[in-house]
Amino acid sequence: MLCKDEDTGEEFLVEVQNADQKSYRDRVLAYATYPIREQLASKLAALKEQGMKFGMDYSLKPIYVISIVNFHFEHEDERALENGYISRYEIRNKHNSELLTPNLNLVFLELDRMALGPDEWEQCNSLLEKFVFSTKYMHKLNDLPESFEDNHLLERLFCAAELANMSVT
Repeated sequence: MLCKDEDTGEEFLVEVQNADQKSYRDRVLAYATYPIREQLASKLAALKEQGMKFGMDYSLKPIYVISIVNFHFEHEDERALENGYISRYEIRNKHNSELLTPNLNLVFLELDRMALGPDEWEQCNSLLEKFVFSTKYMHKLNDLPESFEDNHLLERLFCAAELANMSVT
């Protein structure tokens, strides 16, 4: 799903994957090219509209690919994870880690790292833990857990899930 921030123009591509796939990382990278191509196509169309053939501006607005996966990613070092669930990737120089561009960001949220079972929601302490728990076990929950009700984001997530689960009669 491609989303766009109305204020900044930043684009967020959200991908959800339940099972690991041999070339999943490459697939995510391929998906990241879609919003890049769309941005450049819009600029090229504007140039043509102005009757210009040269002077293309290749600057990009930031693109974020947010991949919510229900499996463990292989990491060279588990310290790659933030808060136990999130890993982030950018394009950097291999020698000195210099950032080439801040405009391509790959973010992976690993739901399978949630150690709690579907009945252990009361052990979630942070908003991130509650979000991971909710996303991982949404299909098993009949209602929003009581201690999650104080968060507007989680309430909206459950409401959207209820709407998406409605049958057409």
